[in-house]
Amino acid sequence: MSKRFWVSLAVILALCGVGVSAQGQVTAPSILTPPGLGPGDTFYIIFAGSDTINGAQTAAAYVNYAATVKANDPATDLIAGWTTLYGHDDSSLVTTSAFSDTNAPIYNRNGDKVADNRAELFSNSQDVAIGFDEQGNPNANNIWTGFNFTGGSTGIGDDSLGGNDALSDGCLAGNAAETDNRWAASVLTGGNGCAGASLGLYVVSPLMMVPRPPAPLPIFNIPGLVLLVALMGLVARRYSSRLRA
Repeated sequence: MSKRFWVSLAVILALCGVGVSAQGQVTAPSILTPPGLGPGDTFYIIFAGSDTINGAQTAAAYVNYAATVKANDPATDLIAGWTTLYGHDDSSLVTTSAFSDTNAPIYNRNGDKVADNRAELFSNSQDVAIGFDEQGNPNANNIWTGFNFTGGSTGIGDDSLGGNDALSDGCLAGNAAETDNRWAASVLTGGNGCAGASLGLYVVSPLMMVPRPPAPLPIFNIPGLVLLVALMGLVARRYSSRLRA
């Protein structure tokens, strides 16, 4: 078949409404979709990880924490792209940057809306506490942060994670049961160098979207199908006649 034939066929298919749409967000598994959301809605999930680690680790260890802890539950392990929130002595900071959509709501693993958007999450007035781990179990424990409740750096080389504890008073942790500033900045713990305590960290999902049902293809409409067959036959006959000429 000539290139002209395939171009003609492509035009016919386009006129009949055959096409493919793509979405940039991760498709949300139904088991992770909070109640009340509908097709096309986007959201994040945040949890307080149940695995624990001390406060004197490299930044890479905290980065890798997300992939390790999300594997504890089959539901959270269905998708990739989970991100650990932390502030480190080396000045690396992963907080607000984990949220590409600043307006999408954030839910915990119990399906409760923690915040309407990124700004409310990084505030002292969340709707409900993060309060649950990756498996949906209640978690009211202290959680390593190394950042303040607005998501900003705090006390780099002292309160931040990593072990460079200038004042020998431990590193900053929040508490997963709190909705005010204490969700991120509740206590200094771990002792001199921050290695004396092992806590979990907050982990956030990639932006997810509730899938839309597939739209019916116009090609299956009977009049459209008849038109498509007729037009394809016309193109084929013209092509054949030119071959015989």
